[in-house]
Amino acid sequence: MKLVKSVLSASILAAAAQSAVAVEITPYAGIQVEYQFDDQGGRDSDGGIDDSYSRVGIKASEEFEGFAVNYKFETGVDATGEGDNKILDDGTVRVNRIQVTGDFGTIAYGLDWTPFYNEIDWGTGSDRFLGYYSGFQTQYPIRSSETLFYTSPDLNGLKVSMSYGQDSTSCYDGTSCANDKELVLTYTVNENLTVVAANTDGDADSQKRNGFGLRYTVDAWTFTLNNQDADTGLEHTNAYVGYALSDADYIGAHISESTASDADGNTKTNPFTLGYSHKYNDALTVFAEYYDNDAGGEYPQVGVHYNF
Repeated sequence: MKLVKSVLSASILAAAAQSAVAVEITPYAGIQVEYQFDDQGGRDSDGGIDDSYSRVGIKASEEFEGFAVNYKFETGVDATGEGDNKILDDGTVRVNRIQVTGDFGTIAYGLDWTPFYNEIDWGTGSDRFLGYYSGFQTQYPIRSSETLFYTSPDLNGLKVSMSYGQDSTSCYDGTSCANDKELVLTYTVNENLTVVAANTDGDADSQKRNGFGLRYTVDAWTFTLNNQDADTGLEHTNAYVGYALSDADYIGAHISESTASDADGNTKTNPFTLGYSHKYNDALTVFAEYYDNDAGGEYPQVGVHYNF
């Protein structure tokens, strides 16, 4: 991996030295805060104001003849001030990767979202709500560090996404996940239907996963359905439907059947999420969501997202 990183860095620096075009640098931030009503504990045992994945970051991009290079760094912050806000800690940094894009596809190295997350958990899944953990029924890891990523160009509707990572920042049991290997095939059947199949492997049972998903869009409707399982015994089947009431107003609903293995056998839960959002403008969105995890309590919440 060090050799790959060195080759990528050397190529980028050499190309930059020959370019007369200035690198475009864009800082950004997203303040995401919610008020969680005190109902069966929720995320905060006292309810009240919580952060909902606020972040700050920077993007840098440059175009050359035949390819483009961009770099992204993003770290989480606690907009409520209750957290330590150690923005450079390994557990706080969300993205730190450099990538090159051309006719060959996209090659990237560093810390980023995994192909499995991009195409299964989000692309054909239910991680489409704005609150903390609303609709978030997934297998870990979701981001992988010290990782080489590759995404193919469009191959007559087929896209191939692969990654190999030496470590992962989010493993199911909270430990490091080494040698994370992922392969995802995404096929766009037509302008409405997308089909995804995924397989992952690694040192931990939580990395040994399979996923299958469908996404169907028509007019103002979005439907997704996926199934994912891991050698830990966890299995999730997620169904999601969303409807755009207008350019500004959107409603979505999600239900999951989740099965976990424990010492006494299998237990099943059926988490449910209902959400509404209103987009005032490109910067400001407000939302109201109700997340009911029948194994862990209810999470009614209202919140605001503001992007700088």
